[in-house]
Amino acid sequence: MDHFRARRPVSTLAVFGLVFVLSACGDKSEPTELSLPSTLILVSGDGQQVVNGPSAASQELVVRVLDPLKRGVANVPVTWSSPVAGSSVAPLSPTTDAEGFARARWTLGAAEGIQFAQATAPTIPGASVRFQGAHVVLAIHGAVTRGFQPTVLLNMGTPTVGENEGVGARMRAGFGFGGSDVDGAPSRAPAATGRILVGHRSGGPGTHQEAPITTAGGLAAAHQRMNTTLARLRTSGVVAHAEVSPVLLASRVQIPAHLSVEAALEVLRADPDVAWAEEDQRTYGIPPVERAPHPRRQPGSITRGPVRSTGLYRTLSNDYLLPLALWHYNMIDAPRAWTQTTGSRSVVVAVIDDGIRFDHPSVAGNLTSDGYNFVAAGNLLGRDEPVCGGGTTRLPEEGYGPDPTQPEDWAWRASEGCWALSRSGNHGLHVAGTIGAVGNQDMEFPGINWNVSIRPIRVLNKTGRGSWFDVAQGILYAAGLPASDGNGGTVTAPSAAPILNMSLGGSNRDPLVASAVRAAQAAGSLIVASAGNSRSLAPSYPAALPGVVSVVALGPSLDVASYSNIGNTVSLAAPGGDFRSNAGVFSSTWDFRTNEPEFDFWQGTSMAAPHVSGVAALVLANEPGLSADALRARLEQTAVPVGQPGWDPRFGFGLVNAYNAVRNIREPTRNVFVRLHDAQTGKVVSQVAADQAGRFRFDGLAEGSYFVVAGEDDRGDAAIGLLRRRFGWFGQVGVAPQVVALQAGSAAPGPVGIHVGSPRDLRRPDQLAPIPLLVGTYMFGQITTQRPRITFEVLIPEAAMYTFETAGAIGSCGFGDDADTILELFGPTGTLIELNEDTDMEDSYFCSRIQRQLTPGRYQLHVTSWEGFPGHFAVMARRGP
Repeated sequence: MDHFRARRPVSTLAVFGLVFVLSACGDKSEPTELSLPSTLILVSGDGQQVVNGPSAASQELVVRVLDPLKRGVANVPVTWSSPVAGSSVAPLSPTTDAEGFARARWTLGAAEGIQFAQATAPTIPGASVRFQGAHVVLAIHGAVTRGFQPTVLLNMGTPTVGENEGVGARMRAGFGFGGSDVDGAPSRAPAATGRILVGHRSGGPGTHQEAPITTAGGLAAAHQRMNTTLARLRTSGVVAHAEVSPVLLASRVQIPAHLSVEAALEVLRADPDVAWAEEDQRTYGIPPVERAPHPRRQPGSITRGPVRSTGLYRTLSNDYLLPLALWHYNMIDAPRAWTQTTGSRSVVVAVIDDGIRFDHPSVAGNLTSDGYNFVAAGNLLGRDEPVCGGGTTRLPEEGYGPDPTQPEDWAWRASEGCWALSRSGNHGLHVAGTIGAVGNQDMEFPGINWNVSIRPIRVLNKTGRGSWFDVAQGILYAAGLPASDGNGGTVTAPSAAPILNMSLGGSNRDPLVASAVRAAQAAGSLIVASAGNSRSLAPSYPAALPGVVSVVALGPSLDVASYSNIGNTVSLAAPGGDFRSNAGVFSSTWDFRTNEPEFDFWQGTSMAAPHVSGVAALVLANEPGLSADALRARLEQTAVPVGQPGWDPRFGFGLVNAYNAVRNIREPTRNVFVRLHDAQTGKVVSQVAADQAGRFRFDGLAEGSYFVVAGEDDRGDAAIGLLRRRFGWFGQVGVAPQVVALQAGSAAPGPVGIHVGSPRDLRRPDQLAPIPLLVGTYMFGQITTQRPRITFEVLIPEAAMYTFETAGAIGSCGFGDDADTILELFGPTGTLIELNEDTDMEDSYFCSRIQRQLTPGRYQLHVTSWEGFPGHFAVMARRGP
């Protein structure tokens, strides 16, 4: 420190000379100059340090005034000052005391860093002393970043394969769907239909109507022209029976038994009023994919009991089988959307599929009575074929009519060489259950819409096959347009359904279906269709048609399912299940052997499409005036990016999100908060809000060590660390929090970076050390064969009641890819305090729960799984019951 001293200009030699002269003269008195103030010196108070803010109790500043003989001089005025803003120096006396000391109290300013104060003695020219002090602020600062992944999802990477990998991985040909006991695609040749599709000219020879006809006058005129042509063809013996579709300017004709298809085609194509003619063939469509349920938990293992809504799930139905569907409902954020709406009976969703069962209690209350059966009449087999268990069948169909009930569901068992009734069938029923099984009625299972009007339209036959003409008529009818009634007339639904679900398709772009889709879109219907299960980039129709919402399937790991098509026509992604994650979509089915209602886990893009249709229906329940174009835009614009933002051929615009779509937000507004925990006790020290850029700062901290965690709140509640809210900590992500140490005089810690997303254990299998788990936080873990036990260390800060829980990582424990956990709590001395395998089932969404009154200390939680089955889980610690 610089000490500035000022002296009178008296030389040493002159002083000695003066003393000599005085002595010689015999004068014993001291000269006046020797008692005058000559020097101002710093005594104490320099280099002081103030920690965490200005303080009036700072150390004193002390100076001393001396004469030439180094003696203190009394009553010398001393002036104090500080050039730093906010800093002040208060003198304790205006002059020096009897010993020459002057004192002042220095209060440092709020600015962090080095500060200065000064003392001067005005009577001593140039005399000045400067003091240096440091305002040390013990602080932690940094920034928070957020990931793209949805808050309810994990993006956990490659799932662990359990013992049941591939069990139930069976495929069945046809548009559709069902048949949990099928060995392979049917090899049976269908019976010849003897039917021909005919395109009629819109006017005279050479004319052809490309666009569908929807005006009343145009339809009447087209119908009359078509009937005239068909009457003439009947008279000539080419046509025995005809069905007409004036919207499409097309008919389907049955030729006489004595006439070959080739001969009839030749005559028809030569007719001046016929634009084209093709044989009507049953078409093979999307092969279904399904799986066996979890090896431990079957639907029947859930018993009836009250289901409570929690802060975790917000709003839940009281249906006791809901836990089995939670993984896919959570993926689309349905439980939070239910806080806004649970659907409306005024919204009509047409399910164009293989029919329905009106006697299934899960969906019966939401079915309309205005559906229709558009499956053509006739035997599906050309000869009698064996039925497993005895007897034969030709699989007859009764034909068009107002009853869309699926009468039977047959599958060919190649290994046994016979046809078998399905024990888990009715694809349309499974689809309808996802969209709108009746909810919150203390029944078995809720759909995405607890209340909705489902119009069942049957276009696929008993084996999941269908004719494109039948499919086209189903589309027209669903959209409130005239469709063939199978007898030369037309039938029209009482209204246009604003949403059409088509969990079917094929590789052939049929012009009739394309025209029917255009007509339905013009009538105001949004069409949602499956992207296909052929594991390719090939387009599937009608999903690939312009304006149709094409849906790919995801598993619970957020990756595209192993069977799903992708490509340039993809619109959205939705949960469809995946073998690799041992997870299927749970919904209603029918046992055609016992003729009883059932439930089952199925997988396929057929299961993904109804999730999108169900979300669309929730949106219309909340905003009934939306047009089809606006509804499609809403679904796409509010989807959550699974990878990077924007469109891509794997996920389209992203994963459909019910909460975002209903509220019309890209992503809910969530504030980011950062929280400090004492690293020795676990006690919460402070919590601050991060700014819009994610920056945060904690000032005025005590010396010590800290954990720094961050997370998002919800709806402004400032609560972080809750399951399914983005969360993270400072340290090696997925391994353990890192301690930040603060000590005055040591280098300040650099910026702390925290990424909030899905906190999970990403350690190598050989890393077995306990992971810190703070009270008020959660983490995801994974039980594997290499690591069957995961240990968490919990700091209990003070005596209170604490709760420790495990839950399904994305759904509920024991279903899909989630482990059925066992939880053990050990005390500070290593003694087992409590073990819990299952909660009391009144809350089926948590697997294990321990609630205990605890004293401060370090405790351990051990998480294992039932019989060592691999799987994911979430573990939470909180204060309170």
